[in-house]
Amino acid sequence: MNGSGGMDNSEPIGFTCGTKGDSVSFFLNKGINLSFGQIVRIDSGERSFYARVVNAESSSTLDTIEQLREAEGKEAFGPYSAYRCIEAILFLEKRAGKARSPTFNPNYRDKVYTASEEDCSILKLSGELEVGLLRSGEQLLGSAGINIEAIPLMMGMFGMTGSGKTNTELILNAQMIENSPKTVGLIFDFAGQLLDGKGIKPQKGLKDHPLFHNKVQYYSARDGKMTVGLYTVSPEKLLTLFPDIGLPQFRLARKLYKKLGKGWIEESREVYGAEGYSGLGRVADYKMKHVIEALMLKLSSLSPDLFPV
Repeated sequence: MNGSGGMDNSEPIGFTCGTKGDSVSFFLNKGINLSFGQIVRIDSGERSFYARVVNAESSSTLDTIEQLREAEGKEAFGPYSAYRCIEAILFLEKRAGKARSPTFNPNYRDKVYTASEEDCSILKLSGELEVGLLRSGEQLLGSAGINIEAIPLMMGMFGMTGSGKTNTELILNAQMIENSPKTVGLIFDFAGQLLDGKGIKPQKGLKDHPLFHNKVQYYSARDGKMTVGLYTVSPEKLLTLFPDIGLPQFRLARKLYKKLGKGWIEESREVYGAEGYSGLGRVADYKMKHVIEALMLKLSSLSPDLFPV
């Protein structure tokens, strides 16, 4: 089985030169190619560590001044060595046939290998809901996915803008649709990216899935299918709509609700728009300007399309 740079996966691609916490650095052998995000294995005694490549640098054993003098042709230095150093982040440890979060880190000069199909099975990256293929360099190692029983559990998807989070979510949602009714999900698509495929080329979203209209119940404020009457929003419901609301704002909301009744939000916005914080403070017999402004900022953000009177 060939890995990166045409080497066999059983041959090391380098050795560790330093570790700190969950970060490990290793020197890369000449002629070996790696990619950012690639998974590598580090064998350390009875343990094997798995890490993801996050950074790389290339340098030489010359000092900076010597490098500049040689680059300018003023002086030739030698012999010296050029090297490439890779930084990776540990995420898994295997010991005695069991995998878990890392309990320690590798030692100096531990050998580093590219991930193999066996490593892929150890990492248990495949699942019933396939979201993609695992690649090591130019070699495809197998599918990557999520098991159905993992759907109700807490999961997170993190990455920089443009790293593929929305695409991955689309694929996962499509897999859930195809495996329905074994899989059930509640999707909040505030920007409409998943439904319409906004910002994705080709622009295709969940509504283009052949089973969408048969297996998906869709509600949207845009066509009036999902609305919340403004008069039904009590101060207690603000805790759900705005989890970050402070206790002073909640107390002010209760004062306004008690004074103005079920139309408290609409009337509060009218008074605040006409007279500012002082007018609303007079209505509620309240003087804290920053609390009034913070509450009204939240109440003003309630869209009339979603929260009609």
